[in-house]
Amino acid sequence: MGERLLPPDTYQTARRVVSRAYGETLAKSYPWFSAESMRVLPFGASEKDLAAAQIHVPKEPLVPFGDGLVHHVYAGRCGPDMSTSLTIVFRAFKRFLNERAGEAQRIRFHFIGTDYAPRPFGREWAMPVARAEGVEAFVSEHCYRVPYFDALHYLVKSDALIAIGSNDPTYSASKIFPYVLARRPTLIIFHEKSPVLSFAATLNCGRRYSFNDTSNIDEIAEAVASDWYLRGQMHEYVEADLSRFSLFTAQGMTHQLAARFDEAIARHGTGS
Repeated sequence: MGERLLPPDTYQTARRVVSRAYGETLAKSYPWFSAESMRVLPFGASEKDLAAAQIHVPKEPLVPFGDGLVHHVYAGRCGPDMSTSLTIVFRAFKRFLNERAGEAQRIRFHFIGTDYAPRPFGREWAMPVARAEGVEAFVSEHCYRVPYFDALHYLVKSDALIAIGSNDPTYSASKIFPYVLARRPTLIIFHEKSPVLSFAATLNCGRRYSFNDTSNIDEIAEAVASDWYLRGQMHEYVEADLSRFSLFTAQGMTHQLAARFDEAIARHGTGS
């Protein structure tokens, strides 16, 4: 049976995206489409899920927690568009390694679920940058996706988290929300125009650094090396203002999505 198609103006009454850039891109391709009809609603995070992750045990653990080393974890998509933030992390660590080799030898970096391709076609994105910076011995990458609660387990059990962003200023990573709820020391490196930095600043969470292009990589890496590694901020959790987090929880996002549907139904009923 053929599907009945509604006119374009009906479709644009209820649109949800995770980045405002999607609407702007569609509007350029489809003259009838209004970017203003889009509502930006990232994927929310659940306190209950993080609590469950505390007692969850992956069938095949990827990180040897409890071995006396300091484990930095990144869980989520990676790619060539994250080359700048990855370079900053590793270049800063290289300085730490050169200045305090004994302490630096205890640091490990784990990048988990970095590619979308199924086995055996997954590609490594963090390791090539680590090799270029000469710190590959301290880095491991599992490029295949992992179960949801496995990913949360690695976040809540980590010694520190790494939240890295894209070279694309419109990139908005919803994964920052469970990072906040994991309550671990967090290093945040995003493009200066990324909405993630505004969100993190609102909650006063993590140690935040921004870049605009590749011209200031060395300057930022120097700051990260000094603060995060040498001054020991990687061991210090910054208490986030969770009183401002309610809109970004799974419950809060569901409420906003339902309200968006109610709005669409009302507008369709009036013919607007």
